[in-house]
Amino acid sequence: MNDSLIVAIVGVVGTLAAGVFAQRGAMKSKIIELRHAERMHIDTEAENARRAHLEARRQSYGDLNQALRDKYTHLLHHWRTLKANQTIEPSQVQVEDESEGELRAAYAKAQMIAADNVIELVGPLVQRLYLVHRVVRQHDRGETPDENLDALKAHIDKAAEMLYEVRQVMRRDLGITELPLDRPPGYGSVPR
Repeated sequence: MNDSLIVAIVGVVGTLAAGVFAQRGAMKSKIIELRHAERMHIDTEAENARRAHLEARRQSYGDLNQALRDKYTHLLHHWRTLKANQTIEPSQVQVEDESEGELRAAYAKAQMIAADNVIELVGPLVQRLYLVHRVVRQHDRGETPDENLDALKAHIDKAAEMLYEVRQVMRRDLGITELPLDRPPGYGSVPR
């Protein structure tokens, strides 16, 4: 075979091989680019889901905190009215009943979205508020109450402490506080 023919064959094969290698390199680059885009999409979706869950928890915690505080405030007012031997107005009873419904709804929603440590604290607080509600109603109806007004006040005071702790745990879960879980003396206390 002639040297020029060999050179021509090698040149053609080299030219063809260069095209194949260039195409292969471009395909590898495209695959890497697509994998990177897919990872970015997955990361973006995960971040969007995390933010949506955080916003849902924030909304749920806000609703729950408001419902707990409203129920507590209504019961404290009811207790004060009983302690002063005054008559409970029907409108006050209606507001208490509405606040109980709002608390039930907020608590039910929170049970589906809140962190376990929040639910562990909220459950006993809700039960304490329901106990106070039941006993003030016993006093209203003239029934023999499960507890006298002084014992009931101890439950109300404990509920105030629990409210602070629940709020702080919710705020910590949202990453927005470093305040202590136990309420400092005199901090946010309700005037007697």
